[in-house]
Amino acid sequence: MDVNWTAVIAGTLVAYGLGFLWFGPVFGKVWARGSHNITPPAKPPVAAMALQLAGTFLMAWVIGATATINALVTALFVIVAIATLLAAGALFSQKSTAAALIDGGFALALGVVMILLQGAL
Repeated sequence: MDVNWTAVIAGTLVAYGLGFLWFGPVFGKVWARGSHNITPPAKPPVAAMALQLAGTFLMAWVIGATATINALVTALFVIVAIATLLAAGALFSQKSTAAALIDGGFALALGVVMILLQGAL
């Protein structure tokens, strides 16, 4: 499949960077409180960060693949499905409703960023 690799890579990097803001200065305190009062680890969680990067890239590629066949509705359903599953998982792990919405909202934000970059690049 001939995806727009510039948009996929840009979407991956911008969306990954958004995570640092989303779970940091934007919603970090509310999310941490609602996530059983977790505290930042002493060392960066390298495995978690690598998995997040891989998942972000895969999501950007899926958005890019749907863009090549003008299937924006499919991309939107994928994004909403991921967001819903993340929020559900957060609630199953007994996070607060706010933390669950922050988790799910992050997936929605990633999708919006990736779709915008597909359109712009």
